[in-house]
Amino acid sequence: MKTFQELTVGVFVIYIALAVMTGGFANAAMILVFSVICTAGIALVLWIPLCIGVGKLGLMVARAIARSIGASSQNAPLTDSSDRPRTGQPPQSSSSITDTLAQTLETNNRLAIKDYIYRARRLDHSYERIFNQLSHQGWSEAEINQAYQTVIQEG
Repeated sequence: MKTFQELTVGVFVIYIALAVMTGGFANAAMILVFSVICTAGIALVLWIPLCIGVGKLGLMVARAIARSIGASSQNAPLTDSSDRPRTGQPPQSSSSITDTLAQTLETNNRLAIKDYIYRARRLDHSYERIFNQLSHQGWSEAEINQAYQTVIQEG
């Protein structure tokens, strides 16, 4: 069943991508059909694994997005929130989802700057050099100083 879902999503994505690249859905269909017919089906050895791989990637991305906006698990179906079983908790509002995403981004940013400072210190870069590089990349003085102090305290 999982492979069938991956294949279905992959066929759809590849068909849309071919349509965009070739200038229309008819052209995309001709490429798919003639590649299979002209090679006596051997092209399916390419198309089927490609569709499964693209579908697997597409489903992974969709599940990651669903998890980040509040789906309950990795294997949760991508359905409307009204279809989910009631858990006694009210559904998240769009503002709480936005807040959650903002907090996740803030956490990721703090981790990124701390990682950069940690690696730069391991390479014996001076505070001035680290500060200049980070400020050149758009980090504020307060963010740099806070992250630098955290890295020093953590050792």
